[in-house]
Amino acid sequence: MRIGVDALAIQSPFSRGRGIGRYARSLLAAMLEADTSNEYVIYTYEDLPRDGLPSSPRSRIREVARRPDREEHTLQHAVERALLEDADRLDWFLLLSPFETWQFYGLPHRPVGRTRAAAVIYDVIPFLFQETYLTSEEVGRWFYGHLRRLSRYDRLLAISEATRLDTIRLLGLPPGRVHAIGTASDPPADPDGDPNRDAATLDRLGIDRPFLFCLGSGDPRKNLRGLIDAFALLPDHHRSTIQLVVTCSLIEKEIRALTDHARSAGVADRLVLTNGVDQDTLETLYRSCAAFVFPSLYEGFGLPILEAMQFGAPVVAANNSSQPEVVGDAGLLAHAAEPSDLAAKIARLLDDPALRRRLAARGRDRSSQFHWADVADRALRALGATGRPRLPRPAAPPPRLAMFSPLPPRRSGIARYAERIATALRDDALIDLYHAPDYRPALADSPGRLACFDASLFERRAGLLGYASVIYQFGNSSYHAYLYDIFLKHPGVVVLHDPAMPGFHASYGLIAGRMNAHLVEELSYSGEARDPEVAAMVAGWEPGTWDLQEEMVRRGVTMNRRILERATAVIVHSEDGRDRIAAAYPWLLGKVHVAPIGCDPDPIDPDRRREARRALGVDDHAVVFGSVGILHPTKLNRETIRAFASSLADFPDAMLVFLGRDLGGGEAAREADRLGVSGRVRFLGHLPDEDYERSIAAFDVGLCLRRPPTNGESSAALLDLLRRGLPTIVCDVGTFSAVPDDAVFKVCWPGEEAGVAQLGAALRAAALDLPRRLRVGRAALAHAEAHHSWTPLIDLYRSLCLPGLGPAGSPEASKPMKGVA
Repeated sequence: MRIGVDALAIQSPFSRGRGIGRYARSLLAAMLEADTSNEYVIYTYEDLPRDGLPSSPRSRIREVARRPDREEHTLQHAVERALLEDADRLDWFLLLSPFETWQFYGLPHRPVGRTRAAAVIYDVIPFLFQETYLTSEEVGRWFYGHLRRLSRYDRLLAISEATRLDTIRLLGLPPGRVHAIGTASDPPADPDGDPNRDAATLDRLGIDRPFLFCLGSGDPRKNLRGLIDAFALLPDHHRSTIQLVVTCSLIEKEIRALTDHARSAGVADRLVLTNGVDQDTLETLYRSCAAFVFPSLYEGFGLPILEAMQFGAPVVAANNSSQPEVVGDAGLLAHAAEPSDLAAKIARLLDDPALRRRLAARGRDRSSQFHWADVADRALRALGATGRPRLPRPAAPPPRLAMFSPLPPRRSGIARYAERIATALRDDALIDLYHAPDYRPALADSPGRLACFDASLFERRAGLLGYASVIYQFGNSSYHAYLYDIFLKHPGVVVLHDPAMPGFHASYGLIAGRMNAHLVEELSYSGEARDPEVAAMVAGWEPGTWDLQEEMVRRGVTMNRRILERATAVIVHSEDGRDRIAAAYPWLLGKVHVAPIGCDPDPIDPDRRREARRALGVDDHAVVFGSVGILHPTKLNRETIRAFASSLADFPDAMLVFLGRDLGGGEAAREADRLGVSGRVRFLGHLPDEDYERSIAAFDVGLCLRRPPTNGESSAALLDLLRRGLPTIVCDVGTFSAVPDDAVFKVCWPGEEAGVAQLGAALRAAALDLPRRLRVGRAALAHAEAHHSWTPLIDLYRSLCLPGLGPAGSPEASKPMKGVA
């Protein structure tokens, strides 16, 4: 077999000194060394250096030169002519870098003759982060043109399994045409170095104490600002004794921006920016650091992780894209877009010298498993695994869905819900998730399965790609306001998490700069402006004066008619939600569909509870009441503390824990202080997933309360308690009333004094009556298992958004995800 290899990646000034050039050179050298049966023709380009080109007795060079007399003005034309003439009788033509930009080089079209075409795929970053890389229409057209040509190649060789999955999803290719061949790094010649020389190097760089090291770049994807934020969240004793060292080539503007960001975070005196360094200095930093931290939001492979492990640096990397493949069990993984989680993992490493030693040893061992000979072998197998196939027809692309929703790390139950729904649908369709422009999502799943885009790109992408359906997740927080203009112009399937929408419209109007006018318009359109008092209240409302959402709900105002009318279909998660719509707009009921939110049963066993209590410093015999979700006056947090203080004053082992962000201005904490129970009431705030899971496992009784009347919302927080088999106290109102009486403790709320009294009685009964508590917990778990499977909801999404497919029973529908009920 004769293999032609395009060497532009090794020659081009844009690539030869970068990671792509080094990879291309190492891969070709390994193939030439390992392959003793095939011949190689290395295609080089005029006027470019040939030094560093690997060679062997079975290889020869053919120079590709443009012929202006034949109107060959680009290198693409020249190489396509060479392939068409086929003077070398090639069996395969291997492109080492398909997205080169040297002198308008374009990806060659697949040859029409006998020669098959293959290309190495490093990543598909421009297509996953279009808001950063494809802001120009001309650049976007260039990249998408290359992508179409690439989809016709016979083999694509991905440098990681994550990149392989990205490529399959993006191009809609059969899995057999895309192979993961991996990557490697040559072992360092001097892994231990010279201590005196290393000390001198660190002194020259201004590093005078233990340090965290990051090798990055100015690309926002490398998340250097997030790293600085995480460093600022470390405990004081770490921040005062360590430095944060960042190595990358930065222009003056980027240096100033990072320095200013560190100053605003209060850690500028601990930040060391080395700018670019030579290889010897880089090796010193790797082997001298207390830990190597790599907070990238996406990598095609993540070579610096592998290099750090070779030098014995304990690693904290991100749990996205290819990074878990590289790290394995030899490092800690964090949500890179969540500074608090990144800080928690760093602190864990710094606090545990034994863990650092174990991970350093594991890292050296794991890095020794990455060999160029293995990469070359996988590449050769991919090219020679089958005989000459008939050129396959391009596979019909799967349908494509668009979804607008807040996404993790937004602190929103709907964000986790949307990720779960998209994950369940990913085997049936390509899912494009559109988010607000002020943050970058961090999904638990590989971006290759779920692509995230700035919402500003929707119009252009919709015109280029077309969508089978567009899904809009509507909720009452400001996180949803960005989607309204697009929804009005491009209606789609609406998921109405809160049937009453005044809070949503207040947020939208505030962002649009016409808050009161917009609220009056929506009030009038919904036919709810007939009450002049309500109209006057809305017209004169000012944020911070009183709670618009709570007051409008109390008066029965929903402001949802325009949303319901524009929607092609509406999903609600309770019969209560459908009944509210039917009462207000009976002619719209035909487009409303009901399916309960799903959950993953996860009962808490005694060992897990004991471990969780130890972590919280709680005795085994204590009774812990736990409230999950944001703190807000509508959640009756202050009233809960009153009931707790009065009903369990003689029960000192009772404890009350609040788990969630405080949006109530601290009123609950002040109430605990006023009543003298602050020592028995804890406020844990918003926690990373791992800490949240551990904390909730310490509960004996859950609390999920709402002040009547409610928005008609379904509570993911309630399901989070029921699915764990926790007996839970709820208000007998709205969707909470639908839970069977034997599966919860129900409290009526006729008014504050009577409500506090009933709540106190329920708290006391739950604390003192252990047999009843256990019965209610078992019934709660049974209810969650019987009535809150994900399957009916996912099937409803399929029937509305992908009507040609029908229910699929995808195993993803039942795959548990952290942070989702």
